[in-house]
Amino acid sequence: MADGSVEYSWVIPLRGVTLPTANSRMHYQERARITKDIRELARVVSLSERTRHAWPRAAEPRLCSILLIRAGRQQLLDVDNAYGACKALLDGIVGAAMLVDDEDRWLTSYRVRQDRGGEPAVEVTVTVPPCTASPTLTW
Repeated sequence: MADGSVEYSWVIPLRGVTLPTANSRMHYQERARITKDIRELARVVSLSERTRHAWPRAAEPRLCSILLIRAGRQQLLDVDNAYGACKALLDGIVGAAMLVDDEDRWLTSYRVRQDRGGEPAVEVTVTVPPCTASPTLTW
């Protein structure tokens, strides 16, 4: 990028997957199973993309932007449900070493947006800010 930051982007397909939200009414065991499956899907796809493009493991604070693409007539989620629905996705991205952790000192900015489109998916963009993108040694 022009400002010296490095950007990594990839898509996680969600065909046939429903992201659980705070308002989802389901048994806790079903929610746990779905959350585990989503976390694993995000980890596998993110790790595959990191390996295929030879992207480095995260070792510095990064920014993360997630775009939820909702299929056709699916209702857009309100803000708190959108962020809650992406928690398992974020954990999978951390599991693939695209982020060190999801705590404040490692995830300097986190944004979730939504749009309507064809197939349900998640577009993930992880950005390494310019201050950490090209480390310099000082003596």
